[in-house]
Amino acid sequence: MWRIGKGFVEYQSMDAFTCWEGNARAFLTLLYYNCFKKRSETLLSKPQVIIYTDGGAIGNPGPGGYGAVILQAGQRKELSGGYRLTTNNRMELTAAVEALRVLPVSSQVTLHTDSKYLVDAVTQGWAKRWRANGWKRNKKDKALNPDLWQQLLDLLEKHQVEFVWVKGHAGNRENERCDRLAVQAASGKNLPADAGYRPDDETGGEPRQLNLI
Repeated sequence: MWRIGKGFVEYQSMDAFTCWEGNARAFLTLLYYNCFKKRSETLLSKPQVIIYTDGGAIGNPGPGGYGAVILQAGQRKELSGGYRLTTNNRMELTAAVEALRVLPVSSQVTLHTDSKYLVDAVTQGWAKRWRANGWKRNKKDKALNPDLWQQLLDLLEKHQVEFVWVKGHAGNRENERCDRLAVQAASGKNLPADAGYRPDDETGGEPRQLNLI
């Protein structure tokens, strides 16, 4: 037992100290396992997936398309789709949603996109705030594309996703491939309607024409 007084510390029992030290070590070991090691093991046990996405609309709004490349364990999967009237930002969001949706189990994902709208809204917590505020950016302005943001936030609860911004049309092979997939999809015939698009909505960001190549 330790007895602490003014100007001195008196040690009375090594057995008591050894017991206290042993309990402390056991507690710290359990804390480390539950808070750090267990979480690390869980993350490492998840499939590791790399995703590239892109999307846009010709005219913005106009015919639009999205493309995605999914890389996992040496395998490659490509996704694309188009709508007859939509916006750049809706297609950027749709690309991410559709790519995450096809993953069959909870995964550790690195998602690359050239959309600052998408990256910033997730990493800076904007999308969660919009949802908490009833899909309002502030007291006066509504948040755009709430249907797609809701789907994305639901998927982010299933998967551990790191968003990485890449510069568009700057030579990134997979980003360029996603752009081509999006262009091809937007240029298709008999495209379906984008049910979530509202013609009175703003585009929600700086317009960007798809490169028709």
